[in-house]
Amino acid sequence: MLSGYIAGAIMKQEVILVLDCGATNVRAIAVNRQGKIVARASTPNASDIAMENNTWHQWSLDAILQRFADCCRQINSELTDCHIRGIAVTTFGVDGALVDKQGNLLYPIISWKCPRTAVVMDNIERLISAQQLQAISGVGAFSFNTLYKLVWLKENHPQLLEARARLALYFVAD
Repeated sequence: MLSGYIAGAIMKQEVILVLDCGATNVRAIAVNRQGKIVARASTPNASDIAMENNTWHQWSLDAILQRFADCCRQINSELTDCHIRGIAVTTFGVDGALVDKQGNLLYPIISWKCPRTAVVMDNIERLISAQQLQAISGVGAFSFNTLYKLVWLKENHPQLLEARARLALYFVAD
């Protein structure tokens, strides 16, 4: 019985499943060893308006995970003759979130296009010079810089940082 399973697994085409969360689309793409796309699905992605302020944007982690699941379901039938060897997740890298020790979100994921951090960027000189910040971080003056989000959270929700929260960069850079 086991030998039949092993033979079946060896006969199947090996693929890597790539889950890509971009600001405009979420995708599931299966790629074989030769780099050929075996299957793909895509669905639109969009941030939500924050309940705190109707000019702010945030991401729903549940909605993103649901979009990934939907895309995976769409390509499932194309992968019946494939063996998934691994999964890679790629997404926008500036939209991290604070989580507790159990990995639960402590605050919604602030979107890269949310204007709430522009004020922090404009006033960063009170904490560190813009030149020094760029020299240390390598990041220019962009309001979506993760550091500006952390400063905004510290100034507006200090209890979240005091609770030994951890920054989870759920989304690794594209």
